[in-house]
Amino acid sequence: MNLKFEKKFGFEVWGKTKIEKVFAFAESYRQFLSECKTEREVVSWATKQAKNEGFEELKGFGDLSVKTSLNKRRLYGVNRDQAMVLAVFGKKPVKSGVRMIMAHIDSPRLDLKSQPLYEEEKIAWLKTQYYGGIKKYQWPALPLAIHGVIVLANGKKVLLNMGENEAEPVLTISDLLPHLAQKQMEKKLEETVTA
Repeated sequence: MNLKFEKKFGFEVWGKTKIEKVFAFAESYRQFLSECKTEREVVSWATKQAKNEGFEELKGFGDLSVKTSLNKRRLYGVNRDQAMVLAVFGKKPVKSGVRMIMAHIDSPRLDLKSQPLYEEEKIAWLKTQYYGGIKKYQWPALPLAIHGVIVLANGKKVLLNMGENEAEPVLTISDLLPHLAQKQMEKKLEETVTA
């Protein structure tokens, strides 16, 4: 018995217009992923997008003055530059129903500890803590960048983004050279690089 169903790759059945739309979407998504590598960068990007779409900032987040904002139809609020809420109010009362879409901004990464810098063997090292269920064996010997915020003694915040451009220094997690890694090579993959 021959089955009539035949699987086909999307590019085999889509027309030129749809393929162009797919590539345009993929390019904008690639650009987003390149620019937004931390929660703060995602929230900053999403805030600009919300303003462009006519959303107004929710004043007094967590305060009684919120009532003055609720006559607006499209609102956004930002919490500590790391989380965001967007609201579009319908025309019917809440008792008619509510639709909620929730998403989590996840950025697997290495966080620097509060006093991370130390020197050993005339090399500057940083103490880190991993976040996001990362596979530790994937990180050694890769060029890494630093994205973050530095809060100065006077309270001023300075955004830091170093290692994305070719002219900037990059960081790396060192790995063992093959001739020094005999014990490492005997371990299971998930145990080869420890936290």
